[in-house]
Amino acid sequence: YLNIKPSFPLHPEHQLSEMSVGVSSAVEVLCNCQAILAEGPFYDDHTNELIWVDILNKAVNFTNVDSKHTRSISLPDSVGSALPVEGSASQMVALIGRKVCIVDRQTGEMHHQLAVVDEGFPKNRMNDGKCDTRGRLWCGTMGYEKSPGEPVSSEGSLFCYDGATRTLTQKVTDVCVSNGMAWDPDNTKMYYIDSGPRKLWSFDFEEASGFLSNRRVLVDFHDKGVGIPDGMCTDSEGRLWVAGFFGSAVSCWDPCTGEMLAKIEFPARRTTSCCFGGPDSRWMFVTTARVGAGEEELSKYPLSGAVFVVREVPLGARGVPLSRFKWAVNLMA
Repeated sequence: YLNIKPSFPLHPEHQLSEMSVGVSSAVEVLCNCQAILAEGPFYDDHTNELIWVDILNKAVNFTNVDSKHTRSISLPDSVGSALPVEGSASQMVALIGRKVCIVDRQTGEMHHQLAVVDEGFPKNRMNDGKCDTRGRLWCGTMGYEKSPGEPVSSEGSLFCYDGATRTLTQKVTDVCVSNGMAWDPDNTKMYYIDSGPRKLWSFDFEEASGFLSNRRVLVDFHDKGVGIPDGMCTDSEGRLWVAGFFGSAVSCWDPCTGEMLAKIEFPARRTTSCCFGGPDSRWMFVTTARVGAGEEELSKYPLSGAVFVVREVPLGARGVPLSRFKWAVNLMA
């Protein structure tokens, strides 16, 4: 498989080994923001901004891809994801604590509370969210963390919120750490990561109804050498790109065979998520974290918590436009 290394200089003690394949890297820092737990990148092609959250800092960030300027809005609780609303330049859907909310994109003011999940587990929180091509919001939860990376097991779930009908459906139960979601280009498969058991699951997906069936393990990340599977995206060919927490990498996987096809390495150990965007969706944006890192790790990886951009993605990969949240505002009381 292809193994791509960062191109910018590192401290001599932290230099990475030679590339296994002679391909020039294009890993760059987009924002050296030292985020606690950067997650949920979404490239907004309407504004040329990368939207991303700092979960534990309760912030949604907007980084202009050209100027690299970042502005932030604050929310009242941890924020698992924030996505644009279809047809609105001012609204976003945000996962705040255990709530699905509509917030103002400029101020963070909460306009509507659409749903509350996991009412039997008040210490749970949302951890990731993404919209399918119908504009339904898929969002997952995780159990209470006694310490970073050690949540109570099997208390989370995966949900789907349909904004057109204002209905919330629990799709998967007994989840440890709900994480990456993606769909194949034909919308006949959905992929889902539970970071606790380090599994990437594949489901048959019915686009019209959102019905899931035939769950199976596509990749078990134990002993794969790329960390704990975290956030995920797909490219236009259906290949899966997975950020590896503790792995300093985003790895690419064949959706049919589960074989690793490529790996991009980053100078940050806690790689959290990825998405495509930029010109013709040929760039990849990657978030990282500092949460739980000690002084030794931060000394070795001073760019922990930065957001990176990869302008030359291995395999010539490019993404597809990301879906926005759709909801029927006229149904709101």
